[in-house]
Amino acid sequence: MGGIERAPGRYDFAAYDRLKDHLARAGVRPMFILDYGNRLYDHGQSPRSDSARAAFARFATAAARHFRGQGVICFSSTRRAGSDRAPSRFS
Repeated sequence: MGGIERAPGRYDFAAYDRLKDHLARAGVRPMFILDYGNRLYDHGQSPRSDSARAAFARFATAAARHFRGQGVICFSSTRRAGSDRAPSRFS
């Protein structure tokens, strides 16, 4: 998320667009994992605060919209506080 969102709410998917295009030429369908942290939220740790989780949700929504219809799978895996299981979703 940190390489795509360098200012709150502003997303730049250009590097992933280039990667997607390169993979498509090789016949590979990418699966982008929406995970990890962003230095803008919770000191770069995985989202823990309500504001960081909301920012991650906005990012995941933007990614799903950006890559909709392009043959890309966006996978999100996050952990809830106090849980050892990671709920997963495909968009």
